[in-house]
Amino acid sequence: MNAEPTDRKILVVDDDAGFASDLEMWLRREGFCVHVTHVGKAAIQFHRLYRPYAAVLLDLHMPKVDGFEVLKEIKGTDVRTRVAVLTADATTHERASAMGADAFVVKPINREGICRLMQQLATTTLS
Repeated sequence: MNAEPTDRKILVVDDDAGFASDLEMWLRREGFCVHVTHVGKAAIQFHRLYRPYAAVLLDLHMPKVDGFEVLKEIKGTDVRTRVAVLTADATTHERASAMGADAFVVKPINREGICRLMQQLATTTLS
């Protein structure tokens, strides 16, 4: 692929460690540099330290600092980073969209679909 390394950097945020590991593996196979965290507070720190990210794949339902707080922080400080929210609860779509989510994915997901989405988001970033 011809993309620069920063154009290929993805942040995965999901409190399900096994699922996050699967996402990381899938996205690395697609040529992305992947950072993973299982905690909302750490996601905010990663974003502050390592941005720009081509995209963020963000679980909305996490303990303590949830995905909505992470989304608010990311979009409040970096509107260019594309954020795909990931949830098992389809009723959160409107709230996430109003907060600036660029894409909405309802679990369960498949590898092909999530990789295609992240490729699309990454190619529309940093332009």
